Amino acid sequence: MEKKFRKVDIGSLFGHGIRFLLIATFVGGLLGSCGGGKSAQQFTVSYNKADQEERDSFMSRRFLIEAVKDYSLEQYKESYYNAKRALDKDPYNSGAMYLLSKLYFGAGRIDDALEYAVKAVKTDSTNKWYWQNLGMICMHMEKYNCAIGAFEKAIALDPNDIYLYEPLLQLLQSKEDWTKAIKYYSRVVKWRGEDPEALVQLARLYYLSGNKDSAMIVLKEAVEKPHPPDDAFKLLLDLLIKDKQYGEARQLIKQWGEKNPDYPYLYLHLAEIYRHQEKYDSLTVTLIKYINESSSEADEKATFIFKYLNDNLKESLDTGYVIQISEALAEKYGDKFMPLAVAGDLLNLWGADSLALLMYKKALKVNDVQLPLWQQIITIHLDRKEYDSARHYVERALELFPDQPMLLWFGTFACYNLKDYICAVTHGENLLDIIRLTGEFRQLRQPVMQIVADSYYWLGNYEKSDSLFELMLKEGIADAVAMNNYAYYLSLRSQNLDKALQLIKKAIKEDPDNPSFLDTYGWVLYKMGKIKEAKKWIEKSLANGGDQSAEVLEHYGDILFRLGDVDGAVQYWQKALEKGGDKERLERKIQERKLIDQ
Repeated sequence: MEKKFRKVDIGSLFGHGIRFLLIATFVGGLLGSCGGGKSAQQFTVSYNKADQEERDSFMSRRFLIEAVKDYSLEQYKESYYNAKRALDKDPYNSGAMYLLSKLYFGAGRIDDALEYAVKAVKTDSTNKWYWQNLGMICMHMEKYNCAIGAFEKAIALDPNDIYLYEPLLQLLQSKEDWTKAIKYYSRVVKWRGEDPEALVQLARLYYLSGNKDSAMIVLKEAVEKPHPPDDAFKLLLDLLIKDKQYGEARQLIKQWGEKNPDYPYLYLHLAEIYRHQEKYDSLTVTLIKYINESSSEADEKATFIFKYLNDNLKESLDTGYVIQISEALAEKYGDKFMPLAVAGDLLNLWGADSLALLMYKKALKVNDVQLPLWQQIITIHLDRKEYDSARHYVERALELFPDQPMLLWFGTFACYNLKDYICAVTHGENLLDIIRLTGEFRQLRQPVMQIVADSYYWLGNYEKSDSLFELMLKEGIADAVAMNNYAYYLSLRSQNLDKALQLIKKAIKEDPDNPSFLDTYGWVLYKMGKIKEAKKWIEKSLANGGDQSAEVLEHYGDILFRLGDVDGAVQYWQKALEKGGDKERLERKIQERKLIDQ
């Protein structure tokens, strides 16, 4: 008797078991009634062979039924055992192959899952679920061509099963196969009765494929539906604006408002039209209307406007317009932190730092526990060299955020520039302790060490100053400024001048035109008694901008005096006095026409 392959559909297994008993009985009776020219022995052999096959097939189905039941109860070990028994009884049981593939996949044995998935579709190529399973496994293994082919087979077997389309469309979009994606998604649209949401997705595919005309046609159809999604209007509006169809775009916004009067962002879409037309007066008026009339929450308005202006108009919108928008935010929501802070951020970004400070300080009155706000205020004061104000806000902020590293850094910097060296050392040493203990903010360690070393010098604690400079040198973190300063301090004390000369040479190698470095080099040489050579280096400093420094001018005057040019020396001391040099010392030099020890 010829072997017949059976195709097993798991979804109908429980019905097949009983029906198979009836069929077996019917076949047995039919065979029993058949005569013919066969001998009794031949008939018995044939009957026994057929009967065994039917019994094996029956048992295979029973084992598969048990396997399916175990699988549904999440008893995967038992399910696997029964599926293997089913396949042992009938090696052509495609349902057992399919179930084993699912079990292997769940256990993470992906290669085995793929093997049995392939066997299942080869045994029964008409079962959509077998193809879908193969597609999902191939997709997981990133065998995308295999996955696409499998999903297409499944859909070909049942084009009306809409749930088969989703993974295929996902793959086609990832591969940017827009033609196929549009083909299959058009079926989804038809199945969903031209649902506007589906139309929007189809339009996106057309848009991504470069077919903007078809996208626009589909979207125009979508917005005419009874309850069109906002995305339909957004995408169509974007296409109209890009196509410079501004009149139609404004009409669409009007239609949008009639369809969804509660939509809060219509003003923003109108502003986008004005942005493309470069009508910044109208854009500003529209954004202010959004602030005053939209139903959006205050924080949402503020953050949206900040993102919109910063992302789209940073290079084109004049500061005057930003001031109007920011002041509208502050006027409408003067008692809310976020709008005030955003107004400050906008003004700060557009260079209106005085108004930004005003907004930030108003926000601070509403909510003073926002560390970034304190940092913004302090940073602006530091940038404006308003060191007293910066220190004032540092001290206030430290009351709320004690030992906060950035605040200590700001305090160190502000105090040093105010020549309050005790304050600079206090904040700086605290910050260095935090860095040492936590390992955080290590990027601040070198600049803080340098300021503390400088401060100790001006406090007359040369030992601590030198030890910090030496530590920076030992650790290899002393930059050119640190080497310059250390060299200069040594020269002022006329100590270790050979070391000072080596340090300033290294600094100049890194920055050969720095007037301060050139001046230090000259001054070290001066202290070494190499007056003529010192004169050349101080002249280089003057030529590179040192003529704006009272210190460099005074040094040059001292060198001229040592070279016998007293009139020239007095002339440069006078220039140094005019540039803000030490008044008492320079006036004595000028009046007495001689050097005065510093």
